[in-house]
Amino acid sequence: MKKTWVKKKSTVLVCGYCKECGKQLLSNEGGWIVTLKKEYFCHDGKDGSCFDNYCELKYKQQQQEKQYANGRKKEVQLYESWKEKSKSIRKEKGYEDEIKR
Repeated sequence: MKKTWVKKKSTVLVCGYCKECGKQLLSNEGGWIVTLKKEYFCHDGKDGSCFDNYCELKYKQQQQEKQYANGRKKEVQLYESWKEKSKSIRKEKGYEDEIKR
């Protein structure tokens, strides 16, 4: 009997699942990205690159947070100016002295 060299079958491992579309990412296939937070994304998702979609979504969320923060700052500034105006009005009318007594 003749002995021949038999090539060992390569092992395929599941490395993770795409965070956006849930696709299984295998070790023998390329085309996927791992972020610093160990989040996995594939290049060929349903609506284009899942990583690109994720980045756009994150960018939009950051913009909304900035708008909210700016709006909140304006509210605080308005409140502070209102407090100053009300103090000056009370001083003019003499209410400030009555409250302290």
